[in-house]
Amino acid sequence: MKLLPEMEVLSQNFIERYQKRTDVNRTIEWVHERSLCMIEFKPNQAVNRTYRITMNHFQASVMLLLMEKPILSTAAICDALQLNIDWGEATLQSLKTIQLIQFNSKNQVWRIFPGFKADLTVLDASVRFTKPVPEQQVDPHIEEQRVLNTQAAIVRIMKSRRVMDHNALCDEVTKQTSRYFPQNIGRIKRQIEKLINGDEQYLQRQDARTYRYVTAVN
Repeated sequence: MKLLPEMEVLSQNFIERYQKRTDVNRTIEWVHERSLCMIEFKPNQAVNRTYRITMNHFQASVMLLLMEKPILSTAAICDALQLNIDWGEATLQSLKTIQLIQFNSKNQVWRIFPGFKADLTVLDASVRFTKPVPEQQVDPHIEEQRVLNTQAAIVRIMKSRRVMDHNALCDEVTKQTSRYFPQNIGRIKRQIEKLINGDEQYLQRQDARTYRYVTAVN
C-alpha cells in the first residue's frame, strides 16, 4: 500500500526513532492491517464533539483520502492507495459497518458520513476489520457452508424486500453474514447468479442492476 504524505512523515519518524534505539541495519516493513494509529475525527463542524478513533493503516489512509477528496469510487480509492481490490473492499466495509463512511449505490461513490454519532468519544475501528482470505486457503467444507449461508441470506433478504438494487443487496448480505465469517463480494455475486440461473430459480433480473424475487419456485 502507498501511504499518504501525512502518514509517510509519521512512518519515517517512527522508523528513525526505532533505528536509533536498536540495530540500525534492521529492515522495517509495515504490516498495515496490524499497524495501528489514532486519528481525531470531527464529523460535523456544527457539533462540538471530537472522536479519537484507533484504526489500522488501511482504515486511516481511506479516511484521510476521503477528507482530502470527499467523493470517491472504490476503484479510485484503491488506485490512489495502490491497494488490492480485496483489501480495499474489506477496509471500506469495516468503516461502513461502524457508519464512519457512506456508499451511494446510485453513483457508486463513497463519502465520510457527516451525521456520524457515537456514545463514546474514544473508539476502536480496527476490531471491525476482517482480513480478506484467498478462496484457495479456505477449507472446502468450510467454504461450502459459507456458500449455503450466503445463498440463504440472499433468499431471505429478497423474500422480504422483493426488489433490490445489486449494491444494496450485496451490502445487506455482507452486513448479515460477516458477523459469522469473512464475506467477500465475489462469493455473493456467484451465489446471486446461481439463484438466477440454477435449477431452482429464486431471483430474476428486473434490469441490469436490479433483482426481483420469484414468488413461486418450480
